[in-house]
Amino acid sequence: MLKANVGEEVVLAYLAREGAPAALTADEMVDLKKAGATPAILLALLGGRKAGADGDFPFDLDKDHQVAKPVTHKLMAVYPILRKAPTMVGAYLTLEEATQQKSITVQEKGGGSVPVVVVVNSGRLPVYISAGEIIIGGKQDRVVAHDILVKPGVEVTVDVRCVEQGR
Repeated sequence: MLKANVGEEVVLAYLAREGAPAALTADEMVDLKKAGATPAILLALLGGRKAGADGDFPFDLDKDHQVAKPVTHKLMAVYPILRKAPTMVGAYLTLEEATQQKSITVQEKGGGSVPVVVVVNSGRLPVYISAGEIIIGGKQDRVVAHDILVKPGVEVTVDVRCVEQGR
């Protein structure tokens, strides 16, 4: 419909009548934006519901999450997803605390693959590792790419980035 250039009203009416596809990937949403989908059309696809030209924000994504009005800059829009109620994690250790207690080990994966390390939590509490923390050791120092909570007694692969100069 976007290629036929039928207009936003026609596309929104079609989506209201037929419903949005069950699930679209982020790549498919980007492709639709490139093809000319307006914010109202993208919102209708995202929420699987009819939306006005300005969008209806905030709206519920599910029972625990809400999508807030997008923050835009030029051709980019970021849709904040907010949790409605706080999540209680309970007691946990930071990476530094777990390292001091020797309840966590960081190992090279395979022959020393740069983009990942293997983290083993041998302690009794979950370990919170924050994005940006530097893991020193192994064949090179690395920075953690994403926040992660490692459950007790679990081995996980963690995405990392190299931080050593010249590597």
